Amino acid sequence: MKKSSIESLIIVFLMTIILLSSFCYLHLPPHVALLFCVTLVLFYGIYKKVKWDDLEDSMAKNIFEALKPIFLLAWIGILISVWMMSGTVPSILYYGLKYMSSKWFYINCIILCMITSTFNGSAITTVSTIGVALIGIAEGMGLPLNVTAGAIICGSCFGDKCSPLSETTNLAPGILKVNLFTHVKNLIWTTVPAMTITFIIFGYFGFYTSALNLNSINILSNEISEYFNISIFTLLPPLLVMLLAIKKAPAMPTFILGILSGLIITAIIQKDFNIAHWAKVMQNGFVLKDCHNPLISKLVNRGGLQSMMWSISLVGTALALGGVLKKTGIIDNLLSLFVKGLTSKGMITLAASISCILVNFLCGEQFLSILLPGKAFEKIFKDNKIPLKNLSRTLEDCGTLVNPLVPWGVAGAIYTGALGIPVLEYLPYVYFLFISPIFTILFGFFNIEKFIKGIFKK
Repeated sequence: MKKSSIESLIIVFLMTIILLSSFCYLHLPPHVALLFCVTLVLFYGIYKKVKWDDLEDSMAKNIFEALKPIFLLAWIGILISVWMMSGTVPSILYYGLKYMSSKWFYINCIILCMITSTFNGSAITTVSTIGVALIGIAEGMGLPLNVTAGAIICGSCFGDKCSPLSETTNLAPGILKVNLFTHVKNLIWTTVPAMTITFIIFGYFGFYTSALNLNSINILSNEISEYFNISIFTLLPPLLVMLLAIKKAPAMPTFILGILSGLIITAIIQKDFNIAHWAKVMQNGFVLKDCHNPLISKLVNRGGLQSMMWSISLVGTALALGGVLKKTGIIDNLLSLFVKGLTSKGMITLAASISCILVNFLCGEQFLSILLPGKAFEKIFKDNKIPLKNLSRTLEDCGTLVNPLVPWGVAGAIYTGALGIPVLEYLPYVYFLFISPIFTILFGFFNIEKFIKGIFKK
């Protein structure tokens, strides 16, 4: 093994100790733990005689290349506050509390988010709009929010993984020159069993959910109608966002139009045309005045640009770490270790899967977890006559779906900012996200596809 590869392994080992001890024992904010890791890698870069200016440039470049998700976080925070002020989310809460059953609530969450994310191709858009409303309904019903967040994220990531409109669904086959619809069809092998198990688990949770006090829920929904003008017209902003997403409009203009339409609804339906008040809400979040019910205040007092600063700073720090890891050659050295000496289909698939997961945890970036392992393993899949569609499926299952499991990952930070549920709290309930990679690895070791096809032929 080369000296540089051994050094890279040592650095990653030390980073793992820092992160685990920070989270599990010291209970430090993830920002601090990541800054310690950045400092460690910077010192390693100096040891390797990498110019300090180059190290700084690599951090800045990596952050600059990912400005899109950072600005998306800002717009999402503003969108949530405006939709609270306009009565959009309160109206969804009102109708949801009136008509949703607690027994089927989790299943409804998954199905609704699956449909939405399939048509708009974006888990972020789905979580930040439909997901926020569903979290509010769950809170009003007294259901556990971490379980609800798990159901929302499972359904939302279905479209992120499988929708032909999704960026990652196009990226994974695109870098390998695999036909898009061949890729989507091949995803069925891991998606169907993983989602089936997910439905069964959440169905079990719903079935054993204790009966709710419908009287108190009706009182709560009626109180919401006292503070807001409830109207189906307040639902126009999310419908506009959905339509724009289906038409593949860029995410940022879509959110901006969602905000503008929310402001128009605020003026017309809520009779609030105080522009100075609007600006304060967009900056600091919506606060319902003269509300004597603490639960309603908890439901609607959300959003604002400042509410996303925790997530924005986390994403920036994680991206800075990814930049120095690339510049010092640590990521390339680790990927080269996984590629060497592999001959069996199972071990090659396992190595590709671990590579995607490793890049996710090191860089916190979804696209890099697809691009870097995809290029590193393309030749070895070809040399061993393994269809590249299996590699693109692996990139999707272990790249796209693992990023929300990383506390400092871009997706994890966005979901935490939108739903208000930390990654470590929803982590045990996002079954679809960690069952799919397991099936990917199993399909690598065992020729299950051929066996099932043989059964159907008979």
